[in-house]
Amino acid sequence: TTTAAPDAQKPAGKRVWFTRVPSSPTSPKSEASSAAGGTTFSSRAQHGLIGKALYLWVTPFLKLGGERTLEMDDLLPLPMEYLASSNSAQFEVKLKLALREERERRTKQNEWTAANGAGAKNTKKSPHETPFLPAVVKPLWQCFGATILTGSFFKLLNDLVQFLPAVVLGGFLRFIADKTHPLELFVANGSVNAYGAAYCLLLFFIPVFRTILEQVYFYYAQASGICIKGALATAVYRKTT
Repeated sequence: TTTAAPDAQKPAGKRVWFTRVPSSPTSPKSEASSAAGGTTFSSRAQHGLIGKALYLWVTPFLKLGGERTLEMDDLLPLPMEYLASSNSAQFEVKLKLALREERERRTKQNEWTAANGAGAKNTKKSPHETPFLPAVVKPLWQCFGATILTGSFFKLLNDLVQFLPAVVLGGFLRFIADKTHPLELFVANGSVNAYGAAYCLLLFFIPVFRTILEQVYFYYAQASGICIKGALATAVYRKTT
């Protein structure tokens, strides 16, 4: 890592200092700016999990962009499993197997058609008909299905949690009207103040929890899109070169 010397003079004016990412490749331009007293940014090294969840890295990142032109070293690198250089090789192996199975299916389909006559398709159902989904769907699912399912799981949780505020609000209104309410089913003989505080906390934390679930779902949706586009683009590029 590159750190400023203790006795190094800081640039004039208000500056924001950040920690470099050790695993990120450093360009000569970035090295020159660091040696000259410039700043680099890493939300992972600066804040960690809580900073990502609460977006604490946005304000320092915008400040850094206002001070100088952002470089690749200032951006948070993608996880290795989301890089095209990592998953393209696995996808191409699965794709070759899928294409081999498709060629075998077509060969068997042509043999069946030749054995049963040209008009057999209209009277008999071939055991080797064209599948509903394209052949490329299978290798994509084998490589990135776990990421898609993870995002779908958080989307399901988000859809389930979005109904809770209405239930809590209904119970709160029944509590104000001095009627039986849902919390009495879980905590019997509770104090009035405890019930009121519990409803207020639920009305606050349930939307927060739902927002976190939605953001996690968006993250995995974007990650799956990045993986699929990167793998397909790499396969097409290697096919045409």
